[in-house]
Amino acid sequence: MSFNPYQAPTSAYDGSYTNHGNTGAGVSDKTVAALRKTRPWVVLIAVIFFISTGFMVLGGLGAMATLGFGFGLAYIAVGAIYLLPAIALIRYGNGINKLLHGGGVAELEEAVDAQASFWQIAGILTLIGIVLGILAMIAAVAIGASVANSF
Repeated sequence: MSFNPYQAPTSAYDGSYTNHGNTGAGVSDKTVAALRKTRPWVVLIAVIFFISTGFMVLGGLGAMATLGFGFGLAYIAVGAIYLLPAIALIRYGNGINKLLHGGGVAELEEAVDAQASFWQIAGILTLIGIVLGILAMIAAVAIGASVANSF
């Protein structure tokens, strides 16, 4: 198929999902269908993260009142960390939504970029959790040994 400068102009939208002139390649219907099925789950997990943040903040306020300011503040800080993946997932869901409503490659790239941010955040938080878990085990063994030696 060659370019004909004398041909009448046509619409960029031909009924399929295209990129509207971004790179010359469109988004396949199979990709759009997979993202359509993914979006509700992405939004559900994002909402759960937001709700969890709310509960952590409430728990932190309660802890401040009963257990002390520092403990409650730590609880609120951990709750605030839940916002990072929640925001990335909402961005991912919004990118999918834009794609589903006539977007193209640019919207797909936006969605995939947000998904990459989510996985980067999840990976970093997982590594931090593993390191903190190992440190907690070492501390528990050290405390246990110290208590055992004191008898």
